[in-house]
Amino acid sequence: MDSEKDIREAVVKYSDTLYKVCIVILCNEHDVQDAIQDTFCRYLEKKPEFCDEEHEKAWLIRVATNICRDMIRFRIRHPKVSIDEVENTLVAPEEKETLKELLELPVKQKQSFICTM
Repeated sequence: MDSEKDIREAVVKYSDTLYKVCIVILCNEHDVQDAIQDTFCRYLEKKPEFCDEEHEKAWLIRVATNICRDMIRFRIRHPKVSIDEVENTLVAPEEKETLKELLELPVKQKQSFICTM
């Protein structure tokens, strides 16, 4: 089994199908690209054996659908606050700039700031 050749063929053959599935679920171009990339990464990691092309296609669609659902769950559990919403709740201009910078930090770094407050 030549995995590099297999993944190239799968990308060419199934990218359009996976795009259609993911865009319907996620409704966001950037998330769709991430989901498709993650799907093909799992294909490479798992190196599944398929009976035929239909089995391969079904596996890829199932994996992509599960990834999309995980992304939606993450969005629900971790809603983002827009910087505009934050600016409207603060009074002092110097606080606005600090908070903007805090919002752009990765989660782990934000947690360390919150613990020191």
